[in-house]
Amino acid sequence: MLDLAAKNPQRFNSSKSAPKGKDDKVRTLHDWSLENLINVAYEEDFIELDIKKYSHDLRDFRNYIHPRQQASQRFNSDKHTAKISWQVLQATIASLSGQR
Repeated sequence: MLDLAAKNPQRFNSSKSAPKGKDDKVRTLHDWSLENLINVAYEEDFIELDIKKYSHDLRDFRNYIHPRQQASQRFNSDKHTAKISWQVLQATIASLSGQR
């Protein structure tokens, strides 16, 4: 997503969902969160609504790489979780490459 934003800075920076700092100016792309990138990619029609929604869910799963997060929520991923994540990634790549 960051690569897409870097290749399309005008579209990303002028989007109404572009994140702004306290000075009300759009933050530099390298300071955007993955959440920001997903929202603007959707708003600018780079990805579809289903990709946006699943990407946010997948972004939440990313936090499970932290052992304390896994332990506190008693979450143990398995091959099925990995397959779901892989499908979301493949659909996103297809959208971004115009194959969808």
